[in-house]
Amino acid sequence: MLVIGNQADINQSGAVIDSTGVDDWNSKFDKNITDVERRICGVAGCLQGTFTTTATSDDVRGNVISSAQKITVDNLIPLVGNVTFDGEAVALERARLALTDYLTINKQVRDLLTKNQLDDASLLSTGNNKGQSSEAFARFTTEIGNVKQINVDIFDQTWKTVQDTLNRDMLWFIVIGYVAILIGIVVGVIHRERELR
Repeated sequence: MLVIGNQADINQSGAVIDSTGVDDWNSKFDKNITDVERRICGVAGCLQGTFTTTATSDDVRGNVISSAQKITVDNLIPLVGNVTFDGEAVALERARLALTDYLTINKQVRDLLTKNQLDDASLLSTGNNKGQSSEAFARFTTEIGNVKQINVDIFDQTWKTVQDTLNRDMLWFIVIGYVAILIGIVVGVIHRERELR
């Protein structure tokens, strides 16, 4: 999703740099943003409503999660349909807000390009201040990165628990194995001794 999002951001820059090909750049931007949107919540237009019950809640709204779970994009359930761990829903909501800010700014960039105000469009497209495109896109990528990190941390924690259990159990299996071998040897020696008598 971030690769496609980055491609959309490149297309926005292309529209600013290549004013003769604006329509083509904007068309590519729209396609990429639709792909990003589908990967986040399932269908075009789903970014318009909030994902969570409140801004700080980690509960995805029922209608959002149920509709996202009915769809697959490249054989994957959209992110809001697969919220499992604490913090994911809040991070996805912040990503949604950042992406909608980014899309609002993109409309402003397009308006400036239509008016042939190339310097203003360039500044709005590349600026890192609040209300400028690069800042909003950076917030989006940060929040998607946070969703990824939450999952990586849970995976690492689960793997560590399993690994610790395996290490602990392996010691017991070794001890039990040696005891079983010793018992087998003793039983075998006793049995053999009886045969020899």
